[in-house]
Amino acid sequence: MDVPIGPDHDVPAERDAGRNAPRERRWGVIGGLTGSAFGVLAFVVAARFDHAPLADMIGSPYPPFLQARRILSFDWFLLSGLAVGSAFLVYGLVALHTGRYPRSDAYGSVLTGAILSALSGAILFTRLWAVLHAPLNGVAH
Repeated sequence: MDVPIGPDHDVPAERDAGRNAPRERRWGVIGGLTGSAFGVLAFVVAARFDHAPLADMIGSPYPPFLQARRILSFDWFLLSGLAVGSAFLVYGLVALHTGRYPRSDAYGSVLTGAILSALSGAILFTRLWAVLHAPLNGVAH
């Protein structure tokens, strides 16, 4: 059945169409747990696998262990954070087109993915900046 689509058939969606309160809460919990796990795991990876002393985790403008001129486990962790954030973003696009409650699912997934990706990218950029500004053989440049 062909239904013509035109200006006379264009009706705006209701404000609450595609939203579900329990799913909104679920995405809030998922986002909170994901962010908390990311923060705790970042600390554990830096301390356990890269052997960064606790005193070195505090620094301005960045912790000194980020100046190491080699690939750290922390770098791989941040890259995996980018990948997981991107997966949340892709799921948000899929949920937007196929989900039963597209506004709730897409918004929660995209928000979680955007925060995780932005945080991972910002820390990776800070790491790159720290490596490029690290002194070579103890000589500042």
